[in-house]
Amino acid sequence: MENMLGTGVDPSNPQHHHLTSCLVMTASDLSDQTKDWINSKKSAELVYNEFFTQGDLEKAMGNKPVESMDREKAFIPTLQIQFMDHIVIPVYRILADLDGEAEEPYKSVLENKEYWKVMGNILEERGLGENRDVMNIFQDELLEKEVLEYCLEKKL
Repeated sequence: MENMLGTGVDPSNPQHHHLTSCLVMTASDLSDQTKDWINSKKSAELVYNEFFTQGDLEKAMGNKPVESMDREKAFIPTLQIQFMDHIVIPVYRILADLDGEAEEPYKSVLENKEYWKVMGNILEERGLGENRDVMNIFQDELLEKEVLEYCLEKKL
């Protein structure tokens, strides 16, 4: 992909066509990360609900789920930031490099990452109790208000 970026996309090159198609399909799969904060967070809630249900089933079968599927170990803001850093941001950076029109979704992803950072910081300041339901962050209206106010103040 980087070689293609360096030389430019050649529409007549089947390999370039394939790579570009794969990139666009991946970006489409990740497009919830380009939505505004409220909608992106709602998508994350649905994903983690599914992940934790899977993790609960794995535990019931005596298996040890990965951290992102273990509601007792997961810290959702950190998991989201890792997901964005390692998957989402590189995809949208490459897409923006290929086509300047894709700069806006890339910026949206970076903005949402900042919202997750702010949420994580607020939660850490509050202190994380042992007996917490990690999914409560999605219904915590005070947390939502704090995140939005902070980000608005910092003009994110």
